Amino acid sequence: MISVVICEDQEEERDRLIEDMNAVITIEELDFQIAGAYRRAEDLIRELPDIPKPCVYFLDVDLGEGQDGFDAALKIRRADPSAVIAFITSHKELMGNVFAMQLETMDYINKDGAMSERVKLVLKRAQQKYRYCGYSWNDTVSFHSGQTVFFLSRDEIIAVRTSESRRLEIDTWNGSRQCSGQLKDVAAMLGDGFLKCERGCLVNRKHIKGYDRKEGALIMVNQKRYYVSERKKKRFYEEMIKEMGLPQ
Repeated sequence: MISVVICEDQEEERDRLIEDMNAVITIEELDFQIAGAYRRAEDLIRELPDIPKPCVYFLDVDLGEGQDGFDAALKIRRADPSAVIAFITSHKELMGNVFAMQLETMDYINKDGAMSERVKLVLKRAQQKYRYCGYSWNDTVSFHSGQTVFFLSRDEIIAVRTSESRRLEIDTWNGSRQCSGQLKDVAAMLGDGFLKCERGCLVNRKHIKGYDRKEGALIMVNQKRYYVSERKKKRFYEEMIKEMGLPQ
């Protein structure tokens, strides 16, 4: 069972969200339960250790007095690296803050739009993420980006690749983010669960869905493709036959 937590300071909006989510969970037969609905970010953060994980957090950006939704998201991300976070707000102009703060959120929902449809989309994507990834509370690794340190679970990472700017690009279920460092050091940190398919790319074995032999590309569970170097194609195909039972 996946938990859902809401933080919204307006009682009417909070009740609306609860009603929409319960309807989506029932109609779509999703494996979720609402674990809490909070008015203040401080109350949510205080009870964060006791909230059952995994969890999806719907956070209003403007929570009135006290900490805002961005503050709450930063604390949630530190305490629960595998969390799914979605912001709900009528302030579209604040969307850029999500990227500037590297909060790795799944969605930014406009209160004035089709909220129930966006809520349904977030819940379905979250269920897919946790179904494929599983949930590993303690299996997290740290990455550095400038003066910032952020944490991800190994299961959440789909691939790590060297970008054109020579920084590392980490592809996850919630999107991509950059970090500093060397690919060889990341490979050693992540361990045997990751394969080096070409000089500048590591992929998570767990998330390989198939192999396009004609194009020499690994197909991941999120439908992204990562190409295998020419000299490794034969060995990769043999490994895919062995691990996934692909036809020879």
